[in-house]
Amino acid sequence: MAGPEELPLPVLTLLRLSGSARREQRPLVVLGGPETSAVRDLALPVAELLGDAVDLVAWDHPGRGYNTARPETPPTDADLAAGLWRVLAEVRAGRSPVWVLGTGRGGAVAAALAAGHPDVVAVPLADDSPRGVTGAVRTAVLGEETAPLAAPAVRPDRGQRREALLLAGVRTPFGRFNGALAGQRPDDLAATALDAVVRRVPGLEPAQVDDVVWGCANQAGEDNRNVGRMAVLLAGWPTAVPATTVNRLCGSSLDAAIHGARAVESGDAAVVVVGGVESMTRAPWVLPKPARGFPAGDVTAVSTALGWRLVNPRMPQEWTVALGPATEVLGERYGISRARQDAFALRSHERAHAAWEAGFYDDLVVPVPGVDLARDEGVRPDVDLDRLARLAPAFTPSGTITAGNASPLSDGAAAVVLADADAAARLGAAPLARIAGRAVVGVDPPDFGFAPVLAADRALARSGIGWDRVGAVELNEAFAVQALACVDAWLARGLRDPALVNDRGGAIALGHPLGASGARLLATLAARLQASGERFGVAAICIGVGQGLAVVLERL
Repeated sequence: MAGPEELPLPVLTLLRLSGSARREQRPLVVLGGPETSAVRDLALPVAELLGDAVDLVAWDHPGRGYNTARPETPPTDADLAAGLWRVLAEVRAGRSPVWVLGTGRGGAVAAALAAGHPDVVAVPLADDSPRGVTGAVRTAVLGEETAPLAAPAVRPDRGQRREALLLAGVRTPFGRFNGALAGQRPDDLAATALDAVVRRVPGLEPAQVDDVVWGCANQAGEDNRNVGRMAVLLAGWPTAVPATTVNRLCGSSLDAAIHGARAVESGDAAVVVVGGVESMTRAPWVLPKPARGFPAGDVTAVSTALGWRLVNPRMPQEWTVALGPATEVLGERYGISRARQDAFALRSHERAHAAWEAGFYDDLVVPVPGVDLARDEGVRPDVDLDRLARLAPAFTPSGTITAGNASPLSDGAAAVVLADADAAARLGAAPLARIAGRAVVGVDPPDFGFAPVLAADRALARSGIGWDRVGAVELNEAFAVQALACVDAWLARGLRDPALVNDRGGAIALGHPLGASGARLLATLAARLQASGERFGVAAICIGVGQGLAVVLERL
């Protein structure tokens, strides 16, 4: 074991403490997370669920979250326990006992700390989801026999706060890279989606839209200078209708929906159109300016279609690994085979084709003027496992990710109308769903593929429900291996059936035009809930550079 001055100190990343006068009155709960991710993604929803019942402290392992320490010799559980006891000295404030618990290696450290200190009680966990952690604390620490969760009712009393209702959603067909939509500018695609979505709401005129929030991941070419505003003007809407463009990479249009929902809920707007666009085909090459005038050597033009470019040299190299190789590591970590990935990809094509044949997408997809494309161009009804198995690995010679089990580069646009209840009534529109919860999380950049798990945990906690009540999931399939890692984690958290995920196909078949995918997920989820009669659904998406988004819908 390391000496006292050499201890690798865990770093406290969340302190939810009462004032000093009341501190001794509340139990102190210490939470550690797994060694593979930052603890805040678990601790924040736990803190929200527990409210003021306890004082909560969370800590990060060395090299994770806010803990930048990288000891040469890996610390033992006992080392981390001793270091944690030191950093807890001030917040303990003489309280006894101190309740400690954790997930993954955080649980092992909790046990080691309890073994060495009679004032510490380790709380065992049967469920490491936020709701499971909360239930364990309420049972063991607060003595609640039935472990009720401190979750709000499905329809809490919000006072003057409005609810954001989803009235309609549409999208264009998604085209393949250099495919049928290659001749369409992204601002024109966006205008098509805007024009179509307002036509889906009886009585809604463009002049009644209070704001447009639009997503786009590139913005380096024809989608520059606020493509949302350009789309409003190209659609022929009144110049009085404002618009903004947001960029959270692959999650841009789901982020736009979150921004739009906040505007409605706060009363800043009654009707907001949200959505996004991407033309990966028409993404330009960019030529960086030289540091000095008249360079003597060659200068390389950089493609802006996808991935890291023009990277700041101060960025840690391990954070700038390309999306594909980073996801290969995810597959190795969770033991997801090539065969499972290919089977998942085949299922995506089969479900997408079946949904088109059954007419599910007929009301969700609108044609692009002047383009002969009625369906998503990437759906391959003729694909089979043998053909998928023959494809070579795309990123590493021994890898499992191929062009067949990853989403393709795509072009397309999608839009959704959000409104408050008063506006919906004035328009004579029957809302499809309400936004019941949403969340955004950050993780280490290479771990981006797993971020939807953490985002969904937090969004569900804010909605006051668990996975057992979720009847539909729309998860963006950036890669089959990434999607499978998320589905496996959700099953462990209580998702009833993996078939609830993307049962109308996903991005591997339909396509992934980065800025449009989030709005596609949201519109598809609302339509699935209406078709199935299920009450709650989750839309989630992973985002390069280490982020994830999730939105919970309740069918109305």
